[in-house]
Amino acid sequence: MLFSSKSQVMIKAMKWTDQHDLELIKEILTERPFDNPKGSRRIGLVWERIVDNLNSRADIVFNLKDIRAVRDRYNLLAKKYKKKEREEINASGIGTDEPSELEDAIEEAVALFESQEEDREKEKTAKDEDRSQAEDVRLVALETARETAKRKASGNDSFRAKKTAIVEFLRDKANQDIEYRNKELEHKTKELEVRKQELAIRSKELEAQTQQNQNLLNTLLEFAKNR
Repeated sequence: MLFSSKSQVMIKAMKWTDQHDLELIKEILTERPFDNPKGSRRIGLVWERIVDNLNSRADIVFNLKDIRAVRDRYNLLAKKYKKKEREEINASGIGTDEPSELEDAIEEAVALFESQEEDREKEKTAKDEDRSQAEDVRLVALETARETAKRKASGNDSFRAKKTAIVEFLRDKANQDIEYRNKELEHKTKELEVRKQELAIRSKELEAQTQQNQNLLNTLLEFAKNR
């Protein structure tokens, strides 16, 4: 009985060398992932392109599975570079060794990542300030509109109050005029009544005088006849 055997191939993790690191940093400086915000879809596409470019190299073997491999490797190189730089500055302020091509490349990449991130933070801060200023302007405009509405309402109330006062004044004046005219009419009526009474008395006096004159005339005529 024949038994078929399967050979098991152990895929070893890629071993990074200085040459691999240098080619990675060169590819980063060429493709410029730092031009895109962290976590964006665009920067993910750039890292994918870097992986494809490195895996397709014929002069050096890369066995990269995904973008995490190159991204984590760069972060590790940047972290080591920054630590070494701090140690050298704290020790003497001046590096003792001439930087290698790899160190120069890492320094440039780190500076570009930090510079672009700083620019994006400034831009974000400026946008936030613009939004804050726009919100302040909106609130001021809203408050102004409210104050204007209040003034208009107050103005309307004042106008209505003035209008009411004018109406009341005119009504009072009309009532006073009517009362004055009524009193004047009453006074004239009384005067006419007195005048009427005076005329009646005068008329009676004239009538009596006329009758007296007539009687006197009749007496004279009678006297003349008898003579």
